[in-house]
Amino acid sequence: MYPRLVATLAAALCLIAAPAGAEMDQKKLAAAQKAAADFVKLAGNSTKTGKPPRESDPAAKALLDVVLDTSAMTSPEFSDIPRITQWLANADKVGLVYMMAGTGTSNLANARNPKIGDRIGKNIAEFQNEYGRFVDFQLALSGFTLDAIRAKMASASDKERKDPKFQGGFMQVSSGIVQTVAGTISTFTAEGITDEWRRARMAQLNALAPKIAESLPKPMRDKLGEMTREIGGQLSDPQIRDSVASLADSIVK
Repeated sequence: MYPRLVATLAAALCLIAAPAGAEMDQKKLAAAQKAAADFVKLAGNSTKTGKPPRESDPAAKALLDVVLDTSAMTSPEFSDIPRITQWLANADKVGLVYMMAGTGTSNLANARNPKIGDRIGKNIAEFQNEYGRFVDFQLALSGFTLDAIRAKMASASDKERKDPKFQGGFMQVSSGIVQTVAGTISTFTAEGITDEWRRARMAQLNALAPKIAESLPKPMRDKLGEMTREIGGQLSDPQIRDSVASLADSIVK
């Protein structure tokens, strides 16, 4: 079973129309956008060859270092969420290169085809070093978004909280974060993923858990916690299995 596709935070664009956030380094974001485009060019026809650029290639590593650099963000604000969305969508181009290698298509919608879905799962395991960096980037941006949400919710007036547009946008962004975490946890079951890879992702997930517990709606947290426990029960390493169970407990607190 291939991991669930991480939902983008594009829905957050409907929340606000604000000027560029002062806490985001626009030059770094522009550099990341260019590096992602250059990486896709470097990947060429990897959807057919099954050979995407690897981190062992200095040219590929240099581009990955720029695309997946999270230092452009320091102190996220609510008005930064649309730009975080765009930042994530930019990095998705890199993730797709590794996911779709050798599938014959660059359209993830085709993953419903069992053969393509199976190849995606194998790709994630084969290219887990590079894909792990992409996952870490996604989780980091989820953390930025949660920080922005927590700050906004702490200062929002009762009128703002009840505004339908605000509530709708909040639910959409929350759903995107839940799917990001769910996609990461689902990857733990991919055949060929190492326990070392799982442990490395757990560090990021554990950092997110208290933010999720504080910020996201309880029904979403309950569903995510249930799925997390289910995945954990499928893992063979007892230490990781216990860690995933503890993660589920932290999420639903």
